Amino acid sequence: MLDDLKELINKSKYVSFDIFDTAVLRAVLNPTDLFGIVEKYYEAVGGSLNFDYGKIRVESEKRARGKAWTLRKCSEATLDEIYQCMIQDFNIECQVAEDLMKLEIDTEIKTCTCSEFIYAVYKFCVQNGKKVIFMSDMYLPRDVIITILRKSGYSDFDKLFLSSSLGVTKSTGDLYKLLLQELQTEPEEILHIGDNYDSDINIAKKFGLRTFFYEKCFDIAFRHKDLKENLLDEFLQGDNTTEESVLAATFVNHYCSNRVERGDISDNFWYDFGYKYIGILFFGFGSWLIDQARKDEIEKLYFLSRDGFIMKKVYDLISQFVENSPQSEYIYASRRALNIPSITNLDDEVMDFLVGGTSILRVAQFLERLGFNPAQYIDKIKEAGFSAKDSRIITGGDYYMLRKLYTLIFDAIEEKAERERKIIFEYFDDIGLFGTKRIGVVDIGWHGTLQHSITKLLRIFGKEISIKGYYLGTFSKAKELCKAGNDMSAYLCEFAEPDNFHKIIKQCVEIFEFVHTAPHGSVINFERISGKVEPIFDHDDEESIKIEKAQAVQEGALDFVNDLIKTWRHFDFLRISKETVIKPLYRVLRNPTYEETVKLGDLEHAEGFGNVYVKRCIAKPPGFVKILTNPYSFVQGYKQSFWRRGYIKRFFLKPVLGKR
Repeated sequence: MLDDLKELINKSKYVSFDIFDTAVLRAVLNPTDLFGIVEKYYEAVGGSLNFDYGKIRVESEKRARGKAWTLRKCSEATLDEIYQCMIQDFNIECQVAEDLMKLEIDTEIKTCTCSEFIYAVYKFCVQNGKKVIFMSDMYLPRDVIITILRKSGYSDFDKLFLSSSLGVTKSTGDLYKLLLQELQTEPEEILHIGDNYDSDINIAKKFGLRTFFYEKCFDIAFRHKDLKENLLDEFLQGDNTTEESVLAATFVNHYCSNRVERGDISDNFWYDFGYKYIGILFFGFGSWLIDQARKDEIEKLYFLSRDGFIMKKVYDLISQFVENSPQSEYIYASRRALNIPSITNLDDEVMDFLVGGTSILRVAQFLERLGFNPAQYIDKIKEAGFSAKDSRIITGGDYYMLRKLYTLIFDAIEEKAERERKIIFEYFDDIGLFGTKRIGVVDIGWHGTLQHSITKLLRIFGKEISIKGYYLGTFSKAKELCKAGNDMSAYLCEFAEPDNFHKIIKQCVEIFEFVHTAPHGSVINFERISGKVEPIFDHDDEESIKIEKAQAVQEGALDFVNDLIKTWRHFDFLRISKETVIKPLYRVLRNPTYEETVKLGDLEHAEGFGNVYVKRCIAKPPGFVKILTNPYSFVQGYKQSFWRRGYIKRFFLKPVLGKR
């Protein structure tokens, strides 16, 4: 595409660019959606409108054009004339109309950016000595258009032909007549590039100009089945909110503007999964977190590893544009690293932690995940009632004996806890935890146990620090810890309410956890190395593959957040609802494509802590041969699947699509 265009450019002396939807892209899906931002903008700066601004603004533009033709045979109206029509025809107060017009201009400037493809073409023209011209049928004043062009990177051009200042348009052909008169050149020496096939191509050709059709990003997006059906349709149902228009435009402009490097649509599954489905979730949570932390007057936010790694990155991106946002710190933590040091006795809570887990483990594995060598406790294992260290813990009787074993070795547990407690005290001191009075801890959530563990340790250390937990979501069990004094708030669902968001997360908790995976292993404990307290991680070569995929997801998600921030930072009064935030990912969870069931279903989820994990694929049905020889294997696999809808979809979509 670019090579063909370069050939046309090389044959031309002048290159003319249409402006809107060609050289310049707006951050809204439809031009009139901009009026929704203007209305919210007006209200955000203290105004109050008692009329439908968007509807009246559209109608005023139509009437202003009619009046312009009747009074002076001009086919284009100016912005001043449009707002004058609002005053005269709709009885809008002069000051209100003036303020709205100023805000519309400001909004246009702030929501416009360059098309990456056209900008590359523009740079090629400048570098090769071509005369660059911009043309547009547009009501905005000339100085505003120049500001928009320069802001978008188009600072070097020879002429600007604008209908609002010249009184003629491309759509009638009169602007092309004026162009030829002004340039005094042969028509074939001019190449015009635009997105409107009538006014930019057909009419330009009638005047002898060379032309190149640049298809609107919007049209490309809606021609592409995957982007439209699996993403945009979630936002475009009935009357869309202003926020949904901004979100849809972010996707469309990203995927359809840069036709040099990425092509029309990218084919990198993990990056695209992050950009399309996860970035909006990260942005929604990050924005909520900033609002909550500022409201709660938090001094510092501590993001708990591993899920907090990407959460901190998102928070740092957004918070730089929000005044008085609390400082952020990444804190290494895990159930194993925090709970062991907090053990001072074997009460029910401690015992439940020690014997906890949903996977079937052997006695030796229960000891290994605490960091003990099972061979050194053979006598205690037998005294507890087990025949050997490899005995599996399955029945209630087995768990009774396991509890007895922990009682028998409590001296060793207590000694380990005290040793680890001393070094974690130093770690907390190193990261400045003791120098604050009111902190927030941030994590993906579910039960809030890590917050509880930190609180227990601080109590043991005699430190009076107020802690507020902030989570993506919490389940019903977290309510018990909250009642016990652990203050916490959650974004999507709090203590499993509302039920609709809780059910979305429960469709596959493991996918939510996967997209938050940090680029390091789980923390086992801490050690002082070269005079500094450092976390010790578990090492798993297979985990590195999962981390690589998660990093690609997060790269895409962060690119989305960065793209959205370009608009949002100017209009932080825009608030994206939780319903909108979850729409894209919910589509994947409830109605995945075959590729999504395979890619996500093949991910391994590990249950456990310390160095002991049991791994299973998220949603991977057995093959047909295994099902034929053992029909129950399909049912068994379904029961053990973390993502049951994905499991079923993957199995039944495979023969239809001929996938293997």
